[in-house]
Amino acid sequence: MWADRKNYDISTDEGILAVRDEFIEEHKVELYDMVYTLCNKHHVLLHGVYGKAPSPNSTDKQRSWIEKQKAKLIEEGYIPEKTTEYSLISFAEFY
Repeated sequence: MWADRKNYDISTDEGILAVRDEFIEEHKVELYDMVYTLCNKHHVLLHGVYGKAPSPNSTDKQRSWIEKQKAKLIEEGYIPEKTTEYSLISFAEFY
């Protein structure tokens, strides 16, 4: 949608590379801060709830669902309570 709005042709690798830095700059929060790492089980469950290609307007609902799953895992003692705002737990801490 972003490329269409800007009339960018991203049908080739060259087209993607030409606009990649601009896209990243404009979407840093979504790409780096609002990313969750999920185990396969929860990834599949999330898609079961929100579909194979979730609608962009379901972001808040997805975030809420993930936070509820995180709270359950903390309550059950599967992950430590020490977590960051947008991630369940760092890989290094888990393993």
